[in-house]
Amino acid sequence: MEEASIFGIIITVIMGFGWGSFATMATYRIPRNMPWIGDKPRCFMCKAELNLLDYFSVFSYFLLKGKCRHCGGKYECSLSYFITEFAITFFFVLCYLQYGFGDLFFLMTSMIVALTILAVVDAENNRIPAKILITTLFIGAVYRTFMDHTFYGALYGGLTAGIIGLFIRHIYYYVIGQKEIGWDYTKWQHEDRFIGPGFDYVKMLAICGVFLSFEQLAVFIAAAGLLTFVWRIIHAKSLRPGAIMAVLLAVFVIYPGFVDYSLYL
Repeated sequence: MEEASIFGIIITVIMGFGWGSFATMATYRIPRNMPWIGDKPRCFMCKAELNLLDYFSVFSYFLLKGKCRHCGGKYECSLSYFITEFAITFFFVLCYLQYGFGDLFFLMTSMIVALTILAVVDAENNRIPAKILITTLFIGAVYRTFMDHTFYGALYGGLTAGIIGLFIRHIYYYVIGQKEIGWDYTKWQHEDRFIGPGFDYVKMLAICGVFLSFEQLAVFIAAAGLLTFVWRIIHAKSLRPGAIMAVLLAVFVIYPGFVDYSLYL
C-alpha cells in the first residue's frame, strides 16, 4: 500500500469517528424531539458536559465500560453507540478505498451518515422520523443528479419505487387480512394520508429508487425481501425492514457492481 493511501485511510478513520460521534447524538435526540445541533453533548443522567474522549464511543466503550466518567451510571445505548461509530468509520474506509477523495466520496459519506442514523433510529424506536427521510432524500437527489447529469432519473426512480412500495404494502395487508389498512391511503382525511402503518417503508423504498437505477432497484427489492423473510424466521420481534434497506442501499451505492451499472456510463 502506498504511503498516500495509508495517510488517506488515517484521515478517513478520523472523519469516520467524528461523524460517528455526531450520528450517536442524533440517534438519541431526534426520536425524542430534542435539539440535535447547537447543544453540547451531556450525560443524560447527571447532565455533566462530556469531554473530547467521551464523544467517541469506539474508545469510551472500552475505557469506561459504557459508563459516565462523572456519575458512574451506565448508558443504556452504549453498545448501539459503539456499533454506530464503528459502522460509519468502516463504510467511510470502504468509500475511500473504492473512490479515493473527491466528489463521490463526500456524497457517499453523507449518505452513509444519514442511512446509519435512519437504521439505528428505526431499529431502536420502530419508526423513521420525517427529518431523517427528507435529509436522505435530498442527498439521494444530489447524488443521482451528479451521476446522471440530469434530475429526471431521481424523479422517475423515486416515483416508480414509491408506487411499487404502495403495491407491496397493499399486498402485505391483504394477505394478513387487514384490507382496510391496505386501502387507507385512498380515503380522504384531514391529516397526511401517508402516515399510517407501513408507510415509513414505502417512503424509504421511494428514496432507494432515487439513489438506484431501475436495474439495481429490481435486485435491491429482491434482496431486501429475502433478507426480511430470513430475519423474520430467525427473530421476528426485532424485524425492522428500514434498517435492512438502509444497509443494503449503502452497499449497492458503494459497490454498484452487483448489477449492470451501464446506465451511468
